[in-house]
Amino acid sequence: MRVDSQKEALVAGLAQPNTTVEVLADGQVIGSTESDDQGEFVVLGTLGETAESQTSEDTATSNETTTT
Repeated sequence: MRVDSQKEALVAGLAQPNTTVEVLADGQVIGSTESDDQGEFVVLGTLGETAESQTSEDTATSNETTTT
């Protein structure tokens, strides 16, 4: 995660391929995207104003569907 002086955050990484990735800060979603076929993702978001540090986490959910 990188955060600039304007509180813009960039989060990049790996998740399960073709899944939704959400980035949360203090329990609020600040950005989301879909991972590619290799599982790579980049999310951009804005952190809120706070005098204290923020906790961030990322979650991924599968978008796979099964058709019979």
